Amino acid sequence: MRVRAAILLWLSTCLAATAQVPDVKQTNWRYDEDWSVLRAAPPGGPWWRPFKYAPLAAGGAAWASFGLEARLRYEGFRGNLSGDGPAPDDGYFWRRFMPTPTSTSGRSGPSVS
Repeated sequence: MRVRAAILLWLSTCLAATAQVPDVKQTNWRYDEDWSVLRAAPPGGPWWRPFKYAPLAAGGAAWASFGLEARLRYEGFRGNLSGDGPAPDDGYFWRRFMPTPTSTSGRSGPSVS
């Protein structure tokens, strides 16, 4: 009986926590994201929320959103026979970290800056 009560209590807190975060329409392009729905979100929440909606004006008429795209790719060559001497087996990582700031003003969609 106590186990069932504990499970129900845990589920109710999980559902209550998910109900407080407004849904943001997910798109394939970050240019179409509209994080202004976080304006009405209660204070606190996930650690990333201040980065996705940062008000720039009173009343939320202008706001900024920040993101980061990170990519890692390994490239390696085995038996590279370009040249006269024996070539070593080489490998390296391509790394790319690209910040994505966006600013929006008014009621239109976001504009990339």
